Amino acid sequence: PVRPDGQAIFSLAAAFVAGLAAHLGGLPLAWVIGPLAASAIWAIIGFSVYAPVAGRRAGQLVIGTAIGLKITLAIIATAMWWLPVMLLSAFLAVVLAAIASIPMAAAARTDRKTAFFAMVPGGLSEMANIGASVGAASEPIALTQALRVALVVLLMPPLVFAFGIDGGIAAGNAALPLPLVQTLILLAVAPAGVTVVSRLGISNSWMLGAILAGAVLSISGLAEGSMPRLIFYAGQFALGVAIGARFTRESVKRLPRVIIFASLLIMLMAGALLGFSYAVAALTGFELGTLALATAPGGMAEMAVTAQALHLNVALITTFHVVRAIVINGFSLHYWALYQRLIGEGARPG
Repeated sequence: PVRPDGQAIFSLAAAFVAGLAAHLGGLPLAWVIGPLAASAIWAIIGFSVYAPVAGRRAGQLVIGTAIGLKITLAIIATAMWWLPVMLLSAFLAVVLAAIASIPMAAAARTDRKTAFFAMVPGGLSEMANIGASVGAASEPIALTQALRVALVVLLMPPLVFAFGIDGGIAAGNAALPLPLVQTLILLAVAPAGVTVVSRLGISNSWMLGAILAGAVLSISGLAEGSMPRLIFYAGQFALGVAIGARFTRESVKRLPRVIIFASLLIMLMAGALLGFSYAVAALTGFELGTLALATAPGGMAEMAVTAQALHLNVALITTFHVVRAIVINGFSLHYWALYQRLIGEGARPG
């Protein structure tokens, strides 16, 4: 709803309680996973969830600036060394999605163009809009993209945590929390970065623009520290509620086959990318936890927050996801055209 009613206010309260319980229980990424699960359950039951666009953007702004504060010139140089692997992992994700879209179309009884844009790990709204521009059904795409992010967020942190992976990175130049006044100034300046990224025509401008703003202030020495914990938790909360609210009762009732088969294929894709990260780690000797999150088919913000919780290389993981976002969101129509030439769009299975 545009304004919160009684049900929506209760949903926020339930999301907060779920986040607090997950936090007290020591669950990794608690303030994303708890609110996500509570909001999704509440929405699927059929009640209204208050998740305005402004809330999601505020969450992206907080998380993006927090990531930007960790970026240094040394980290940028390291990221450039990894660029070939970043590009390879992004193209591998597209290939896996194209392969997965074939059984997805048949099992979920949808056309191939819808299955293709549903399985490609791009932005949720971006893939729905791009798919719709070539005649694909936007609702199954949006639902599958939301399901992908939710599944990876719910499964990856506990999996990495269960293996006892901890990168040991104590946050570098962001060891101490920023003073409140400096934090507010940072968040006030961050929209300028959003404007720059948006005018360049790059998708996910709120997240990437906030990262840009935080990085510029960090590298210049104007902001040295980390995002205060309570503000960072609030950003995670907003993000979790926004993801959970995507799972409405109507969409789940209308698209059960999409949900079932998309879940299976998403987990297979995630497993294949995890295998790729293991191979890269074995060849390079680099830390597996960082590579696993860097190549995982989850959202940029969610994987970055997970990396922070596990003291991994947040900036490198974020750069992997930035490169993949550009490679996928910027050129997905070209991949679809190539896909059509290779095997044809096909008809809706009967």
